[in-house]
Amino acid sequence: MTGSALKSRPNVTSSRPRVRVGSQTPRLRSVPAYSRTAGDDAVALIAAAGQPLDEWQANVVRDILAMRDDGTWAAFETCLITQRQNGKGAVIEALELAGLFLFGEQMILHSAHEYKTAQEAFLRIKSLIDGCRDLRRHVKSIREANGEQQVILLSGARLRFVARSKGSGRGFSGQRNILDEAYALTRTQLAALLPTMSAQPNPQVNLFSTAPDVETMPPPEEASLLSVRERALTAIAGATPGRLAYHEWSPPDGADVADADVWYECNPALGIRISEEYVASELAALGPEKFAVERLGVWPRSADDRWRVVSEERWLAAQDTQSQPEDPLVFGVAVYRADGKVMSCIGLAGVRRDGDLHVEVPQMDHRSGTGWVVERAKELHERWRPARWAVDASSPAGALIPDLEAAGLPVEKLAARHVAQAYGLLVDGMTRTPAELTEITVGDDGATKPARRVWHRDDPRLTVAMASATSRPVGSDGSTWDSRTNDLTPLLAVSNALWGLVTLPDPEPVFFAASWR
Repeated sequence: MTGSALKSRPNVTSSRPRVRVGSQTPRLRSVPAYSRTAGDDAVALIAAAGQPLDEWQANVVRDILAMRDDGTWAAFETCLITQRQNGKGAVIEALELAGLFLFGEQMILHSAHEYKTAQEAFLRIKSLIDGCRDLRRHVKSIREANGEQQVILLSGARLRFVARSKGSGRGFSGQRNILDEAYALTRTQLAALLPTMSAQPNPQVNLFSTAPDVETMPPPEEASLLSVRERALTAIAGATPGRLAYHEWSPPDGADVADADVWYECNPALGIRISEEYVASELAALGPEKFAVERLGVWPRSADDRWRVVSEERWLAAQDTQSQPEDPLVFGVAVYRADGKVMSCIGLAGVRRDGDLHVEVPQMDHRSGTGWVVERAKELHERWRPARWAVDASSPAGALIPDLEAAGLPVEKLAARHVAQAYGLLVDGMTRTPAELTEITVGDDGATKPARRVWHRDDPRLTVAMASATSRPVGSDGSTWDSRTNDLTPLLAVSNALWGLVTLPDPEPVFFAASWR
């Protein structure tokens, strides 16, 4: 075609209507910082095998295969949550092909909740390899016997497919563990798999799932995926992400399930592999509640797994984005240690102008480790001159007391009997009506003080902690936060601060602090 002919038909392509596609960016993303990635090579390899990735799939692969300066994976643990038929299987296949043919990973273990899902994944990867001569020539054998499905390369590298059980995977030392259908993954099953990776060079565990249904999710104490999501939400709220890379397509709270715009935000393959007409039919067939889980990825909230101390309704009712504390302020410190994880938090409490109480976590003061706490506390103390610092002496934070005192901070130490009082101050202040709030006992002498309402700003760190919080008995008739398995340091820190505030000899405000940030 000549140049003049091209000019005579200027609108041939521009006149075609643009096809709308789902959001290629997840609503929730938390990824360790990185400067380079092996993901581009993995994306190119699967494209050469005949399966080019969508933009979102390629971006997730790049994040998962991000590398630190020493050449190890930036993330040890990764999690992708998106709805069925959007294409998470292609992300899995990109990782498996790259692990086998590019990275030299000697054992890749792919597990699924049910045998049929593992079998389907095996057939998909087999089809990709069979259809690509450049890949096929590196293959020694592909075993198809039930329970023995695996791809074995001439180099000895293997990709094995198993159905998960309590003991499946034990004894297989894999550099990469692909855990599909992670909504059904239990802590017991994970405990059978992770130790097999401890001696491997540069290991990585990859979780893939849809949002869980109440009927399919394990009990909260065994639900691995719930724990992973809570850690990701904490990181998104401002804490250090550690070595977790997390991607989730889901709607914000209160989204209209019948709104097509919401459908596109929650389904990256909408307009590519899924049609809007089909989604509308799903809504009619499933009804709003089931549709919200299956197509939009709304996480279930039931009395069994969420909001067991303060209900979500009460928590939202105690939210006041304009709440402001007056002087004097009291700060609290809390530390969480479990399974090699350490998180610390500084919280504050103050009296509002109306006489009610206010709690908050200062910006960026919920982070991993403890090394930052004392210097940050000195900075906050010099800036705001709080009346005292409240620390539970018997908790992991008690180890910081000598350094805090050496820095010149006035530390009020909570004994075990005060811990229940601190818990009650926060819980009662958010769950009781003004008429129900009478007087409470604080301190050691049995003295009582007027109970007051407690308000918080819209702080995701506190919200995430409260949504997953549980309590445990303490003393003869008290309760406190059960922080043995969950990072509840934001709640512990502000509870301690509340106790420190209420037990001040004269907690009445002196002057208004316009902003403590």
